[in-house]
Amino acid sequence: MSYFGPMPTTTNAYAKDSGDEYFGEAARGATVSHAKWMIFKMEYSGDNWLIVFPVDTSTNKASAEPKFIWDDVLTYTYRELGT
Repeated sequence: MSYFGPMPTTTNAYAKDSGDEYFGEAARGATVSHAKWMIFKMEYSGDNWLIVFPVDTSTNKASAEPKFIWDDVLTYTYRELGT
């Protein structure tokens, strides 16, 4: 049996709370409890939308690296990259 491609190589996730939206992407096969997610949050500042990233506790800087857990998306602290 042959398969038709291309096959997806990533898993994507989306969540929304009272006003912010969260987006995540991980390598295919990662579950929501694996620390393999690249996450960003879109938050409304009153004038425009900002894209912010979770703070890596080991460096205390916002990171776009795929090392976060999707299950914890609502509990992370978020800031702009480089801060």
